[in-house]
Amino acid sequence: MAIAQALPRRMGVRQRISSRTWRRTIAFYLFIAPWLIGFVLLQVVPLVIGFLTSLTNYDGLNLANIKFVGADNYARVFTDPDAVFSFGRTLRWSALNTPAWIILSFVLALIRIFGVGGFFARGTICPV
Repeated sequence: MAIAQALPRRMGVRQRISSRTWRRTIAFYLFIAPWLIGFVLLQVVPLVIGFLTSLTNYDGLNLANIKFVGADNYARVFTDPDAVFSFGRTLRWSALNTPAWIILSFVLALIRIFGVGGFFARGTICPV
């Protein structure tokens, strides 16, 4: 019963963070800051710029003639026969290439595990 009475009083009071917890929090953010800055500058910013550029008529050369066209570029890509052909080739290549590399990797791992020694074993451990 004493616990039930103590809870409502404590819930309204904001507790102060200890100095050790505060130092650890600052250290955490300082450690992840280089990665976070790199992620934003090298991943997020180019992604946003690329998407915004795809909504214009920018051809890669003339900055003076940029005009916002919206989703017309995306609508046009599904009616373009070259783009449809390219999508088909990409899907076919992915459907054939991905399983081939997975099978090859599995076979090489089996060879490495079950016993071919010498050059192959050293070449997979130290490829330089």
